[in-house]
Amino acid sequence: MPLPQLLLAHPQHWHQVEGDGLLACRGFIYARTGELQTGAELASHLAQELSPDPHTLPQQVARLNGCFAFYWQPANRPWSFAAVDKARSIPLFYNSAQVSDTVDITGGSLDPVQVDLFPYTGHSLGPNTLFQEWSQLQAGEVVLWTADADPQCVSYFQPVSEERERPLSSLWSASLAVFERLVESHQDQTFVVPLSGGYDSRLIASMLKHLNCEKVLCYTYGRKEGFEAKISRQVAENLGYPWHFIPYDTETLRSYLSEEGLKYQQFAGAGTCLAHEQDWMAVKEMKTKGLIPPNSVFLPGFGGDVMAGSWYPRVPLQQKEEVVDYLVSAEKFFSGKRVKDFDRANAAQLIAKELEPLDISDMHSAFQAIQYWGWRNRMTKFLVNSVRVYEYWGYEWRLPFFDSEWIDTWLPLPDRHKPGKAAYLEMANRQLFEPLGVAFSQPSWKPDGWKQQVKRLLPATWIDWFKGKTFDPDMLDTTNARPLAELFCEEMGWPITKAQTLSLNYIMAHFYLKFIQEG
Repeated sequence: MPLPQLLLAHPQHWHQVEGDGLLACRGFIYARTGELQTGAELASHLAQELSPDPHTLPQQVARLNGCFAFYWQPANRPWSFAAVDKARSIPLFYNSAQVSDTVDITGGSLDPVQVDLFPYTGHSLGPNTLFQEWSQLQAGEVVLWTADADPQCVSYFQPVSEERERPLSSLWSASLAVFERLVESHQDQTFVVPLSGGYDSRLIASMLKHLNCEKVLCYTYGRKEGFEAKISRQVAENLGYPWHFIPYDTETLRSYLSEEGLKYQQFAGAGTCLAHEQDWMAVKEMKTKGLIPPNSVFLPGFGGDVMAGSWYPRVPLQQKEEVVDYLVSAEKFFSGKRVKDFDRANAAQLIAKELEPLDISDMHSAFQAIQYWGWRNRMTKFLVNSVRVYEYWGYEWRLPFFDSEWIDTWLPLPDRHKPGKAAYLEMANRQLFEPLGVAFSQPSWKPDGWKQQVKRLLPATWIDWFKGKTFDPDMLDTTNARPLAELFCEEMGWPITKAQTLSLNYIMAHFYLKFIQEG
């Protein structure tokens, strides 16, 4: 069986070295001494550090700290090797003959199960893509090809951990070290923070202020009277950082359906997930107006609170069947606005298959399973993949909350500190938010306690109706998602009233499926 051929759809993003075989890499790592290595330096580091023994390669990749993907085919050896980082921040796809940075959506056969579930997730599930011929590396995985066997996929990292006691004060010192390394390695660049009304992006901006960073600018977008914009502006002003707001009116939203917008959606979706629409219009606008320095680095707050407990369930779970049912029912993993064709059985079957390696017998192991599945699916394929928007417009990005030291610090945090993100918010408030004058509360409409249990028993459409009657829809729709949903409905010939009953992601998913079906 011949080794796969590397075919890159976007070679400008990759650094390739030929000679003693082929090495193609993307991204960055921090060397053991702390220096940032990217491009040619990254390729040189990998060539020197990786062992020619393919059986030890997963352990070697596990020691790398950064966001990366690479494909290595050494000269005169009957094997080749591909890897992605712990966050799958740079995706790689493969089939029997190719390795690529995208899925060829022309001439393939759509996977009917993945297609049916796609509108409720916004991404494919497990190692699958939307096409039967293509697979993908999931977070923390490597794939080994040999001339006499099928591809062997190995997981070198799993987002599960035994609880480890440590002084809560050490959470601060370890978290601070992550940002000190980040700041030290980008002293000549401007940090751009997509600043929402939440806590993760606020922690990033506050950390930069704590470390006396001056080259920082913040932005948000959507409805200027929404709570996200109000809190974001106040945080930036109190920190002394420039703040830009990009209003999302109909004209701005319509640009996402332009030829350029469709090109981006194809680039970011790659036959496996929805493109991140929100920041695309804001970054486009700021770049056009020259508001972003060319050497800027974007610092989105993806994942900061996940390891700190934001996914910790508020209902007791002790068996695998209960965890599967919880995941299928949870709005954070499957869309809350579900129509009759939602196939719970197929969703549950795919989840159960991924959870097979895990032993679930108590609340701790149940939470670990939720985190394991959510990380490998929702977190990395949908949220982390949003960084495509920054590279599309020609900018670098970093993910401080996926630094290995952050993961090693927060992942083993004992469960008693997880509900309500107690330790995370205590650290942030005590060390940063209160001293810097940015300890603003975020509006909340999430039920807890017995309300959460009742919520699980009610149809999702009832929950959506209740929200519509109880909460100000303008408060919930801070990014003007409904007008964008109406534009997508118009484009597909759907009644625009569907934008009132269906989620934007559900509507965009159908648009994307139509797009790839038509080639």
